[in-house]
Amino acid sequence: MFAERARGLGAASSTIIATEPLRRAGDAARAVRAVERETRLALHVVTQREEALLALVGVPPRSCAWRPASPPAATGLRVGAGLAERFVSHDPPTVEEVRGMIEAARSAAGALPGAARPALVAVGGTAENLLRVVPDDGDGGVLTRAGLVLALERLAAEPADAAAARYGVRPGRARLLPAGAAILVAFVDRWRVDALRVSSGGLREGALLAVEQAGAGWRDRLPALAGGWRD
Repeated sequence: MFAERARGLGAASSTIIATEPLRRAGDAARAVRAVERETRLALHVVTQREEALLALVGVPPRSCAWRPASPPAATGLRVGAGLAERFVSHDPPTVEEVRGMIEAARSAAGALPGAARPALVAVGGTAENLLRVVPDDGDGGVLTRAGLVLALERLAAEPADAAAARYGVRPGRARLLPAGAAILVAFVDRWRVDALRVSSGGLREGALLAVEQAGAGWRDRLPALAGGWRD
């Protein structure tokens, strides 16, 4: 149990956070009670908005340059690994299956508010692993649209187990990478940008920073923290 290990390592306090899987679970209340009983800690099941804000807090300043004039807005879309479950029945995925994932992601992204060529930053393991499939442009952690299309072509050229061995990723992750690449293609197309930056920080780092900066009231302070703070 991670909570017990943290105590053993001398952690003064621990914060447990759950995201989309527990939000969608039919037995979420029972699972929360079980975890809290076992760990003697509160389990925070964050909303989609809170999850997005935590990811924004965790993005290192070098990954994006922005100066919000007002507290940042956040929303969530239910696109992700589920695209592979909905559209892919072959290994590797067919051209038609890849096209279906891209179109579904484009449809979801179309519901988001528009902006004039924003700076896009991707967080999480999928984006980081796509950098293993295609090299960036030399600027460090950048995925271009052409690179994302190339990643889709490479991932659709061989079974997931072979791709996992070739690119040094876990087999389970390799099976989901085509869906991740399809989503990122849809997003760069939605905002008409040529590339996005992959951040080394995200949700977990954001949670650590939020708790460090705001203590027990971190959930109430998230919008302000996402706007930045001074040390």
